[in-house]
Amino acid sequence: MSAYVISEVDVRDATGFEAYRTIAAEAIAHYGGRYLVRGGAANAAERGPPPKTLIVVEFPSMERLREWYASPEYAEALRLRRTALDRRLILSRASRRCELTMERRASLAPGDIFAHSNALRC
Repeated sequence: MSAYVISEVDVRDATGFEAYRTIAAEAIAHYGGRYLVRGGAANAAERGPPPKTLIVVEFPSMERLREWYASPEYAEALRLRRTALDRRLILSRASRRCELTMERRASLAPGDIFAHSNALRC
């Protein structure tokens, strides 16, 4: 079952953040993760503080997600994170299996999944 990293980020050092992003992206791909949301405009639909930069990454399983987070490939990114950004990091397992049909998934650009909810099969 898929697992997700949901991160709300506040950038403190733009140069450090770019270095973090590069290393993190390589490590995420190495462990089978893929970005669903990577920045972009976010708006609050209900009460609460305005959202910060949002990142959502899907992994094939919680096991692979945890392997990534504890990996030597990601360790350098974690070191950079301490000074480059503040974040709230949430790890979540999918509550039920929802998959894009293979035909529809192939036609979507990264980040388009939420705009095409009719492509989901639950």
